[in-house]
Amino acid sequence: MRHGNTLPSLVLLTTGALALVGCSSSAAPARKDAANAVKLGIPVELVTTTADGAVIKLLPADTGQKLVFGMNLTSPPSRFKDDKGKQVGFNVDIARLIAKKLGKDIKIEDTTFEAIIPGLQSGRFDLTVSSMSRTDERLEQMDMIEYMGAGEGALFKKGNPDDIQASAKTSLCGLRVAAMSGSYQEQTSLPETSKKCAEADKNPVKATAFPSNNESILAVSSGRVDAAIADTPVVQYAQTQNKATFESLIFDGTKSHNNVGLPKGSPLTPAVAAALQKLMDEGSYQKVFDKWGIGNLALTVASTKQTPVGQ
Repeated sequence: MRHGNTLPSLVLLTTGALALVGCSSSAAPARKDAANAVKLGIPVELVTTTADGAVIKLLPADTGQKLVFGMNLTSPPSRFKDDKGKQVGFNVDIARLIAKKLGKDIKIEDTTFEAIIPGLQSGRFDLTVSSMSRTDERLEQMDMIEYMGAGEGALFKKGNPDDIQASAKTSLCGLRVAAMSGSYQEQTSLPETSKKCAEADKNPVKATAFPSNNESILAVSSGRVDAAIADTPVVQYAQTQNKATFESLIFDGTKSHNNVGLPKGSPLTPAVAAALQKLMDEGSYQKVFDKWGIGNLALTVASTKQTPVGQ
């Protein structure tokens, strides 16, 4: 992995503050300061682009001057807020570049991950750049455009006391495992793993849903759960920022592509796909991924159809 910047260490909350984080079999109430649950160093390089007339012509004539993106700003390093409340992260950077390439202003509305798809359907949001993987259920409700590689990883205490293995997700059987509410991990991956646990005559995963990845990470640190699972950048970032506390791994055979999401049949989809492809071709897209140390996850084609992923 190439690293565009070296980021300062992640500083976790004290044990007393960690006790405030909910832990249950269902999503805990969202905390107002969830996005600031960890203190993070942030790369400062500014990546820019210019509007493209040919891409702009693909927009419907009645498109407004502002594009509204829905994001849950609680998931470093993809989308979160710094200690001054500024919206940052590689998804935020990509969203800004898309809007700029389309000649539009941008508004990013902070919401929960679970509220993004309903917000797209209701017209509250025009699109989202929130590291969404494709599922059959999501494809029934959304247009999706591939924009980055991903995988599924686990974060756990240093020393790996529960012997979690990259080669076997069933090594999570019987463990307390956190995932973000509404995520692929919570809705699909952990239930499927529990089924495999039952087939192997093992105890199911004791899954706990948290409103944000930050809170899942804090639950691992506090000992409320044994591990957290999330997309590759989330677990890698948390581990590299606090090597004395965490270890992480990426499960074998879980590589996939994450997607920009729009309402099903959105007239904006062709223009957004074209804008993203232009960003890839000109190099500004790659600069964003290098800036955040995830250059190896960059793609070269902004496909509206699922493309093969090499494992």
